[in-house]
Amino acid sequence: MPSSGERDAVEKFFTEFVRRGSDFFESFCSLAEVTCHDGGFVTSTLHHCDWKFSCDRNCFRPFKGVYHSNKGVFCNDDGFVTDIDLSYEGVRGSIPTEVGMLSKLQELDLRSNDISGSLPTEVGMLSDLQYLILVQNDITGSIPSEIGMLSQLRYLGLEENDISGTLPSEVCMLSDIFLIALDDNRDNDDDDSPDGYINREDINSWCESLR
Repeated sequence: MPSSGERDAVEKFFTEFVRRGSDFFESFCSLAEVTCHDGGFVTSTLHHCDWKFSCDRNCFRPFKGVYHSNKGVFCNDDGFVTDIDLSYEGVRGSIPTEVGMLSKLQELDLRSNDISGSLPTEVGMLSDLQYLILVQNDITGSIPSEIGMLSQLRYLGLEENDISGTLPSEVCMLSDIFLIALDDNRDNDDDDSPDGYINREDINSWCESLR
């Protein structure tokens, strides 16, 4: 069964984004089952697995190949959070370190928002994560080496951010990765470090050059 940390992590996500404000979360806070306190703290009588919102645009889930009628939090039959989809909703704020508590998270889709700050090292705790979709945001800093701990990661989408530095060599540990998207970020100073759209073949070639 999920620990209370799952609920805490989801509340922290929404608290951070509500505190920063957006039209989407103004609507969220107007729901009868939700209370947004001063400073943005969120409480709700709804179970966090039911924190879903009607989707009327950009509802296609590219890696699942389906359209969803809702966005928000998705859980498996055991009550663990497996997907969070807050894409294209104009949310602002940074990814909280509590993301590491979501032990069964498989997909995090925050694309096309105003997410800022750096990618927390706690993301390396998400051992089931397959798709990390953060394209078209304002994320800064470098890619943490802990990304190499994501043994099931298949896609890392960071294009159109403000990422700096080089690709960490720990990505060579990712046996399932098929694409790393880094286009339209800050130029790195290492001509040997790949950037842009990096497919499996590119990764293999680069990793071989490091040996």
